[in-house]
Amino acid sequence: MKYPIHKDFWWMNYMHMSKNLSLLKIENWMLKIAYSLTSKGKGIIKRQIQVKTRDNHYVQVDLFYPKNKETNSKGLLYLPGGGFIMRATHIHKINLCHLVRRTQSVGMMIHYRLAPKYPFPTALYDAIDVLNYIHTNALSLGLNSDLLGIGGDSAGGNLACGLALYNQDYLHIPIKTLMLVYPGLVKGQSTPSRKNYTDTPMFNASMFPLIEKVYYKNGTLDLEHYAFPMEHPNIHSLGSVYIETAEYDCLVDEGLMFHDRLVKLNISSTLHATKGTVHGYDVVQRSQITKESISKRCEFINNHLK
Repeated sequence: MKYPIHKDFWWMNYMHMSKNLSLLKIENWMLKIAYSLTSKGKGIIKRQIQVKTRDNHYVQVDLFYPKNKETNSKGLLYLPGGGFIMRATHIHKINLCHLVRRTQSVGMMIHYRLAPKYPFPTALYDAIDVLNYIHTNALSLGLNSDLLGIGGDSAGGNLACGLALYNQDYLHIPIKTLMLVYPGLVKGQSTPSRKNYTDTPMFNASMFPLIEKVYYKNGTLDLEHYAFPMEHPNIHSLGSVYIETAEYDCLVDEGLMFHDRLVKLNISSTLHATKGTVHGYDVVQRSQITKESISKRCEFINNHLK
């Protein structure tokens, strides 16, 4: 099926996420190389830390500092998307560094563990443990512990929202902002876009059976409200929220629904509903639509993470 996507993204009609786990291993290896070789750009200093988790694993976190802003800085913990099975890409690095440069925030890329080796809730627990560590060690990391935000895209948006809700319920760390870029927030095929967009480019609803099989294979272990944030019955303390959606995306409806729910709850929510776009459209860095979205994200951080 063809969709009237913007001409900037025409070639994405030929891009689809693989369902072959062996091929995904190779792709993850290639993504790791591309990520490491991609420049962070001018005016940014990188620091890498290893955060010990509750099961004695170490999660890599890449901290990107604005030059000359290495003390008492605001910071954004970022969870990159990839269907819970693919690692951070070079585009995640580029986009996070855009935010660092234009908001003078510290960007923290969390390399959480992936399925199928590590099913739910490992990635969520990794995110929780990193948040705890960052908050506890903020001073030594050059961060202001009262000026922290959380963000993520796609599956990373799911984890970011789940993390923010878990923090609301248990940790009570002061989180100023929550940035969700085409996030996955609901369970099953419960929205029209999840039912209808089975063949859209990059990522579509045909991937959900695989994600269910490898990521949720042990169920949700009494953590359903954090696995599927729209299921949470009592949302009240997320900070200011930014939600960005792509028009021809199986996840579009849940982003819109979550925004509407937050507005009804009198929670500050900024919606940026892009048009003519598909899931992951912001890989096309030269597109004016992508540039506008990056500007919207930066504007949100500048206005609310303070």
